[in-house]
Amino acid sequence: MNIIITGGSRFISLTLAKYIVNFTNDKILLIDNLKCNKNLSLFFKNMIDQDRISIFKTDLEDKKSIDYIFLKFHPNIIINIEYDHTINNKIIDYSNNFIRNNFVNTLNLLECSKNYWNNLDVVDKKKFKFNCIFKSDIYYKFNILNVLQEISIYDNINPYLISKNLISCLMSSWYFSYKLPIIITNISNHYGPLDFSNTLISRSIFNALLGKKIVLNKNDSFEINNWLYIGDYVRYLYNLTIKGDIGCIYNISSYYLSNIQLLKIICYLLNILVKSKPVGVSNFFDLIVDSSFYKKSFLSNTFIYNTINTKIKSKIDKNFKNKIVKTIKWYIKNIELLNSFF
Repeated sequence: MNIIITGGSRFISLTLAKYIVNFTNDKILLIDNLKCNKNLSLFFKNMIDQDRISIFKTDLEDKKSIDYIFLKFHPNIIINIEYDHTINNKIIDYSNNFIRNNFVNTLNLLECSKNYWNNLDVVDKKKFKFNCIFKSDIYYKFNILNVLQEISIYDNINPYLISKNLISCLMSSWYFSYKLPIIITNISNHYGPLDFSNTLISRSIFNALLGKKIVLNKNDSFEINNWLYIGDYVRYLYNLTIKGDIGCIYNISSYYLSNIQLLKIICYLLNILVKSKPVGVSNFFDLIVDSSFYKKSFLSNTFIYNTINTKIKSKIDKNFKNKIVKTIKWYIKNIELLNSFF
């Protein structure tokens, strides 16, 4: 099969592409404007059969480029990984970016996909799928007793979340009005080697290894986050794209951990794994302080296990300790490299 993945230079996209190339016979085309492309060379190391993956530099605002890509590559599957942004105090300043990158670009991609799909023969039409990926931050705020499900209400408290909500409406309308074969997948927070994004896990490990404070808002200490190892995530996402039912929404999630629990686990493991601690650091637990670092956290539910396991007959490995140890060891080994990303 031929698979197009948007946001091609991002952590999720590159990890997914590497998984597909290493474990399937599919061909991959990554689409990205390559404004943030520091990760590319690292992901392509040790990849089997690099001839089956290529990159096309363009912006989804350019409909002519998208039409050209469809014509030349003949995709069977589109995996649209939405423009992402860590929610912070400056979110209002970027409202135009959210609307443009999330809504307008997705509208272009949907229109080009619809036109391409309408011109396919009957056999290729049945093979075609469009999977749109969101983070679970799109859901409305809730507590531990109000667990998210695929039918949960989306949040609309800021421009970022509104743009996501608009895309979900687009997806639904293109499915019901034009019968375009669409799946929506909501993902939890993810972590793993080669993650250079500004998440709680990556930033905390990096700061600790440099002897910097691991800052966390006291009011957010006991909020719940849901973390899924990137290797499990891309395996699930690929199989769900292939085997998931058209017109359905799926959540992919794993562990429940409060922010403070997560930081304590990380510091405990750092104390064991780091042989030579940074200057002035005798115990990594001492680096945890209260500050305005991680402004909002999210929870997704385990309802997904019943939904997805029935469909793709696969289970997520719940051994969180082994996965976070593997991640921390990678950060320790590559601390010099990380300085150019954070």
